[in-house]
Amino acid sequence: MSPRNDRRIDDSYAEPSLPRRAAPTGAGPRHVPRLRSLSRYLTIPAALFATILASAPCAGAVTVQQVEQGIRAYMNRKFKCTDLKVQAVPYDDQSLLQQGRLRTIVVTVKKADKEGIIMNDLYLKATDVTVSLDALFKLGKLRTRSRKSTVIRAMIKEGELNKAFARAKIPIQQFTLKFENGRVIATGVYKFIFGNRLKMIARLVPKRDGVHFVAEQAWINGLPLPVGQVRALLAKMNPLINFADIPFSPMVTKIVIQKDTLTISGESSTTTVLVILRSPTRQSR
Repeated sequence: MSPRNDRRIDDSYAEPSLPRRAAPTGAGPRHVPRLRSLSRYLTIPAALFATILASAPCAGAVTVQQVEQGIRAYMNRKFKCTDLKVQAVPYDDQSLLQQGRLRTIVVTVKKADKEGIIMNDLYLKATDVTVSLDALFKLGKLRTRSRKSTVIRAMIKEGELNKAFARAKIPIQQFTLKFENGRVIATGVYKFIFGNRLKMIARLVPKRDGVHFVAEQAWINGLPLPVGQVRALLAKMNPLINFADIPFSPMVTKIVIQKDTLTISGESSTTTVLVILRSPTRQSR
C-alpha cells in the first residue's frame, strides 16, 4: 500500500474535534469550567495580597527605609498629615535593626490633624528605641517595646482648638477656651436648674492619656456653682488633648502657661517631653 493511501486511511478514521466551548460529556471533569469562572472572582483579592506582600519587608532582612515607610504609613492612618518626614538612624550592628532597635527615630509634621485638634510643627524624637517589627509590618501598628528617651514639641493655636470644640459632640455647647494671664478661662452654654451661661477658671492637668481640663471655679449666670457638678460634666470631655496615638509613649508631667503660650513638658527615667500650645498673636489696636 502506497504512503498516499496510508495517509488517506488515517484521515478517514480521525475523530471529529469538539467545538471549542462545548461542555464536556460523559465522565469528563465537570469542575474545570467552574474553576475557570471562579478565577475571575479571585483576581481582586490576589491583587490586594500582592500589594501587601510588596509593602512588607522581605524575610531575609529589614532595611531602615522599610522601617521609615512603616512609620509614615502609621502616621498617615492616625493623623491627617501635611509635610510628614521620618528619619531613622540604625546602630552599626545590623543585627539590632533586625530586632527593631535603632539609635534614633525622628518624626516631623508640619500639620498633624487628629479629629480637628491640629498640632503645628510637630516634632518627635526617640533615642535607643525598639519597635515591634511584627506589629509595624503585619498589623500596621507602631508599638514601642522600649526607649531611652522621647522628646515631643508642637504648637496648637487657640483659634484652631476652639474650632475643633465647635465641631465636636461635647455636652457643653459653644465651648471656648482662652489663655489669659497664665490662666485658662472657659465659657459655654449648658442648662442647669437656674441658668445656662457657664464660665469656668480651670487648669490643664497632664496624665498618661493626654491633657485633662480641670475646673477650679465655676459660675452659672454669675452665681457660684459647686465644682463637683462641673467636674462630673468635664469627665465626659477629657482628655481634652489626646496623646494615645502619638508614637514612642511620651509622658507629660508639667504644664506652664505664659502669656499666649501653653508649654507642656515632662521628664522621667526613660522619657523627656516638651509640647508648646500657642494661641494666635493678638493684634494691637
